Amino acid sequence: MAAIAQSGSVADAFMHAGTRIGWSRIVSCGSEVVLDLCDYLAYCLDDPSTDAVVLFVEGFKRPERFLALADQALALGKPIVAVKVGRSAQAQAAAVAHTGSLAGEIASPRPPCARQA
Repeated sequence: MAAIAQSGSVADAFMHAGTRIGWSRIVSCGSEVVLDLCDYLAYCLDDPSTDAVVLFVEGFKRPERFLALADQALALGKPIVAVKVGRSAQAQAAAVAHTGSLAGEIASPRPPCARQA
């Protein structure tokens, strides 16, 4: 299982849990100046040693690309577990201050999944 986090602190927490989980890789994608979360996700989906991916997301730069990769993951049988932060006003402010990501409003308490098995 791979982990991709838009937070260095969360990536660090993943690393400290590494002996219990057995990560194939852990990526902290930070401010995403050159590569973004989708680039790392695409790599993990192509990696035979990765059977699932955990994401810690503050914001998507390319949501359409993410949905295409989610379809690819579904076809490959590689689950994606995504934690999207930034629902409250305080969390949105923290995301902007932390990575510059604008965390948009969520219309419902639990948005429907775009893709399900």
